[in-house]
Amino acid sequence: MTDTVVRTEPSAVDPVTRRATILASLAAMLLGSAITVLVHEIGHWVVGAALGYPSQLYAFAVSHGGEQTAGDVAVMAMAGPLVSLVVGLVMTTWTPLRRTGGTAHLLWLWIGFTSLQEFVTYLVITPFGAGDTAMAVAALGWGAPVMFAALALGIGGMFWQAWRFALHLHRHSGGDHGRANQLAWHPWLLGVVWMIAVQAVLLLIAPPTATGEGGLSPGLVIVLLMASMAITVFAPMGFIFLRKREVASEPLRLPAFPTGLVIGYAVLLVINVVLTLTGPTLG
Repeated sequence: MTDTVVRTEPSAVDPVTRRATILASLAAMLLGSAITVLVHEIGHWVVGAALGYPSQLYAFAVSHGGEQTAGDVAVMAMAGPLVSLVVGLVMTTWTPLRRTGGTAHLLWLWIGFTSLQEFVTYLVITPFGAGDTAMAVAALGWGAPVMFAALALGIGGMFWQAWRFALHLHRHSGGDHGRANQLAWHPWLLGVVWMIAVQAVLLLIAPPTATGEGGLSPGLVIVLLMASMAITVFAPMGFIFLRKREVASEPLRLPAFPTGLVIGYAVLLVINVVLTLTGPTLG
């Protein structure tokens, strides 16, 4: 038995097509962003172990043991963002699954753009003393000029991300605003609420070793909860440039229900819970 495939022609406005588009993009966003975060944390985990520090991996953080030099702290802190940067640049520049127009292509796009956005977001929050880049800047003793340069670069990066995402948004919606809403706006509205809730649950069940001595400050909790919204913000921002990124229409071909994406996301949720409860050590 094969899945019913819905061709998302820009002129199609029937409920089945709308539902298929929203569900596929929502599932791809949830799975893609979860993969992005896990790959980012694995970057910290592997580099910390390679430098000789016992490193524990959690779903949203890595805890490094041992006496660390300032230089090593900076390297370990930047490992995650740099992995996200490389993955994001590759996957948003090279889109080998585009011609298939299916859920795998949507997942590829969401992984690529959320990865690059994660790097950009860390730049934006650097002056506020939160996140990996702020930790690296503090460890190296760099001052306010570097912090605010990172902020400026990050803000520019947000609009650059939105401009690039708008190309794909226009391509797969044919420039139709309603279809674009189904691909980006509606999934984003639904997805960020769920992602914040999942992050809150992970923080609640995390052992003390995951949150550091004394636990997380209220400010850092807010940063972690808002990170889910931040790494997907290019989706609503892409509408700023939708009419300016005209390109030939390439309708997607999506199943009535994205079974593979939903199963993949469910499996990753279980993995994240296990990681948060156990914190496997490398190194």
